[in-house]
Amino acid sequence: MIDFGVQIHPQHASATEALLAWRAADDEGFSSIWTWDHAGPLKAGPRSASHEAWTLLAAAAARTERARIGVLVTCTGIRPPELIADMARTVDEISGGRLVLGLGAGWRADDFTSYGVEFLRPTDRIKALTSSYHRIHARWEATACPALPILIGGRAAALPLAAGCEVWNTIGSPADFTSLNGDLDRICREAGRAPDAVRRTVLLRPADEANAAEYVAAGAQELILGWPAPFDVSELLVRRRTIADAIGASAIRRAR
Repeated sequence: MIDFGVQIHPQHASATEALLAWRAADDEGFSSIWTWDHAGPLKAGPRSASHEAWTLLAAAAARTERARIGVLVTCTGIRPPELIADMARTVDEISGGRLVLGLGAGWRADDFTSYGVEFLRPTDRIKALTSSYHRIHARWEATACPALPILIGGRAAALPLAAGCEVWNTIGSPADFTSLNGDLDRICREAGRAPDAVRRTVLLRPADEANAAEYVAAGAQELILGWPAPFDVSELLVRRRTIADAIGASAIRRAR
């Protein structure tokens, strides 16, 4: 069974427009709804700033009812882990227990430097991600907060950490996903954990949507579609239906 999620791009639209898109995606039965964590727009457009991820997510948590929600993914290098833990706990409570805490090492230099944070080498960013993961759990334990489900986003270097979490997300070609998915299976087994304990999700780029069936054949359990402004619901649903038809309608499970 395949789920569909959507990542609503928080750029080139007002916060009100973005939140209306969140509500529409929830009403249309998407299993998960996400924003991203970038200091500014990723593409040129009418606005020079994008909306801050966790501020927007808190508002979306109060305006949605069904879907799992989160940031795909939170850049751990620009916020203290203890702060992330408290933000997650608060937003999870606002949402009624629907938060998945997405964490990643970060890849875009401007996301660090625009906030006055040093952009470290890739290996050091992965070390910082791993440290953040453990400090977040320590904060939850210290505040008597039940551990929330964690999604790790990333490629090969992030797989050892993903093997101990609830969800893994990546982006790339079907061949990339197939290879990384096999590596994650192996790492799970070596750690004594069943590979199926980690849910496999993939964020599809526009060019990847035509090959969606290949991701499913390789083990993807949820396909996440990017949704840029202006937020045309009918266009989004056509995309989902086209992919569903290619995979087989019987493979689709809606959130409600």
